[in-house]
Amino acid sequence: MNFRQAVQALFQGKIVRRASWMDRMMHVRMTEIDGRRVPVMRVDHGEYYREWGYPCLGSDWTAEDWVLVEVADREKPIFGMQHAISSQSSVNFAARARN
Repeated sequence: MNFRQAVQALFQGKIVRRASWMDRMMHVRMTEIDGRRVPVMRVDHGEYYREWGYPCLGSDWTAEDWVLVEVADREKPIFGMQHAISSQSSVNFAARARN
Protein backbone atom coordinates (compact mmCIF):
# COMPACT_ATOMS: atom_id res chain seq x y z
CA MET A 1 0.00 0.00 0.00
CA ASN A 2 1.11 3.61 -0.39
CA PHE A 3 1.68 6.22 2.32
CA ARG A 4 -1.82 7.67 2.08
CA GLN A 5 -3.36 4.24 2.60
CA ALA A 6 -0.98 3.60 5.50
CA VAL A 7 -2.05 6.85 7.20
CA GLN A 8 -5.71 5.95 6.70
CA ALA A 9 -5.05 2.54 8.27
CA LEU A 10 -3.36 4.24 11.25
CA PHE A 11 -6.43 6.38 11.84
CA GLN A 12 -8.55 3.22 11.75
CA GLY A 13 -6.46 1.88 14.66
CA LYS A 14 -4.32 -0.48 12.60
CA ILE A 15 -0.56 -0.94 12.80
CA VAL A 16 1.67 -0.47 9.75
CA ARG A 17 5.29 -0.86 8.73
CA ARG A 18 7.45 -0.73 5.62
CA ALA A 19 8.24 -4.13 4.10
CA SER A 20 11.79 -2.85 3.48
CA TRP A 21 12.43 -2.35 7.21
CA MET A 22 14.68 -5.20 8.35
CA ASP A 23 13.41 -5.31 11.93
CA ARG A 24 9.98 -6.95 11.95
CA MET A 25 9.48 -5.77 15.52
CA MET A 26 9.49 -2.12 14.31
CA HIS A 27 6.21 -0.56 13.30
CA VAL A 28 4.15 2.64 13.37
CA ARG A 29 0.99 2.99 15.42
CA MET A 30 -1.15 5.79 16.81
CA THR A 31 -1.00 6.68 20.48
CA GLU A 32 -2.51 9.45 22.55
CA ILE A 33 -0.18 12.12 23.95
CA ASP A 34 -1.64 15.11 25.81
CA GLY A 35 -5.10 14.35 24.45
CA ARG A 36 -3.95 14.21 20.81
CA ARG A 37 -3.52 11.15 18.61
CA VAL A 38 -0.02 11.06 17.15
CA PRO A 39 1.93 8.45 15.17
CA VAL A 40 4.82 6.80 16.98
CA MET A 41 7.54 4.40 15.92
CA ARG A 42 7.56 1.38 18.19
CA VAL A 43 9.93 -1.54 18.62
CA ASP A 44 8.71 -4.48 20.67
CA HIS A 45 11.14 -6.48 22.80
CA GLY A 46 9.05 -9.28 24.27
CA GLU A 47 7.29 -7.85 27.32
CA TYR A 48 8.94 -4.45 26.87
CA TYR A 49 8.83 -1.89 24.11
CA ARG A 50 10.44 1.36 23.08
CA GLU A 51 8.59 4.08 21.23
CA TRP A 52 9.34 7.57 19.99
CA GLY A 53 7.80 10.16 17.69
CA TYR A 54 7.64 8.84 14.15
CA PRO A 55 10.32 10.59 12.06
CA CYS A 56 8.59 10.39 8.67
CA LEU A 57 11.24 10.54 5.96
CA GLY A 58 10.70 11.68 2.40
CA SER A 59 11.29 8.12 1.22
CA ASP A 60 8.38 6.98 3.42
CA TRP A 61 6.04 9.44 1.69
CA THR A 62 6.69 8.01 -1.75
CA ALA A 63 7.06 4.33 -0.75
CA GLU A 64 4.64 1.73 -2.05
CA ASP A 65 5.74 -1.03 0.33
CA TRP A 66 3.62 -0.20 3.40
CA VAL A 67 1.95 -3.28 4.91
CA LEU A 68 -0.48 -3.96 7.72
CA VAL A 69 1.06 -5.65 10.74
CA GLU A 70 -0.61 -8.52 12.52
CA VAL A 71 0.49 -9.32 16.07
CA ALA A 72 1.74 -12.76 14.99
CA ASP A 73 3.95 -11.16 12.30
CA ARG A 74 5.83 -9.05 14.85
CA GLU A 75 6.80 -12.17 16.79
CA LYS A 76 8.57 -13.89 13.87
CA PRO A 77 12.32 -13.28 13.91
CA ILE A 78 14.06 -12.48 10.65
CA PHE A 79 15.75 -15.63 9.37
CA GLY A 80 19.24 -15.87 10.83
CA MET A 81 19.04 -12.60 12.78
CA GLN A 82 18.43 -14.19 16.18
CA HIS A 83 21.35 -16.57 15.65
CA ALA A 84 23.65 -13.70 14.65
CA ILE A 85 22.70 -11.74 17.75
CA SER A 86 23.17 -14.78 19.99
CA SER A 87 26.55 -15.60 18.46
CA GLN A 88 27.82 -12.06 18.86
CA SER A 89 26.65 -11.95 22.47
CA SER A 90 28.51 -15.20 23.17
CA VAL A 91 31.69 -13.83 21.64
CA ASN A 92 31.47 -10.64 23.72
CA PHE A 93 30.80 -12.64 26.86
CA ALA A 94 33.77 -14.94 26.21
CA ALA A 95 36.07 -11.95 25.56
CA ARG A 96 35.04 -10.30 28.81
CA ALA A 97 35.52 -13.55 30.75
CA ARG A 98 39.15 -13.79 29.56
CA ASN A 99 39.98 -10.26 30.78
